[in-house]
Amino acid sequence: MMDISKCPQALLVVYSDPGADISPETFNVWFSQEQLATRDACGGIRYKAIDGEHPQWLALYEAGDSPDNLIGAIPSASAPELRRHSRRAYAPLSCCTHPSTTPADLPSEFLYVVSVGVTPAAEEAFNAWYDGAHTDMFMRVPGWRRVRRYTLHTYQELGAERNGQPPYKYLAVHEWGNAEFAETPEYAALLATEQLAEMTKALLGIEFRVFELCRSR
Repeated sequence: MMDISKCPQALLVVYSDPGADISPETFNVWFSQEQLATRDACGGIRYKAIDGEHPQWLALYEAGDSPDNLIGAIPSASAPELRRHSRRAYAPLSCCTHPSTTPADLPSEFLYVVSVGVTPAAEEAFNAWYDGAHTDMFMRVPGWRRVRRYTLHTYQELGAERNGQPPYKYLAVHEWGNAEFAETPEYAALLATEQLAEMTKALLGIEFRVFELCRSR
């Protein structure tokens, strides 16, 4: 039985948007035949955004390698000219799984992906809070299954549109069994804590995304 409480040694995150000049069919064929067939990382999982934001597509590749090797694990020579294509390699930081989560629950149907920049002076306090009190609050929200946290190791921008800004340092990948978690009173309570309000003062920036599972292999 797999150990669902164990974090992978590294994570490759790939955000993509095909753009208006590439049909969904062309993009999907390229992704399936090129990306998934030739990658060296294992456990490729594909998601589509359900929050109305861009990029629309997300792929996660878990690997036992050092994050140094992940950026080159997926070839780019045969890639079409995508509107946006961002590859980000992360090193693991922490992991917490709900006691009721089973191997059959993973990968979960929905992802809540949080990218955060934190002032250097507050990083130690931020990480202690996130892994402690903040995660405890998440565990009370119906449908929450697991969180895996990472730090950015390296990244690469390949799309036609690039914002020129590096991704935020910290990444949290929350897995859910439902998409309505944000509508629950437990989630509202999570957002209303004094600790969250205090930690927000130390943030350089934050990004929230919500995705739905499309493909697992």
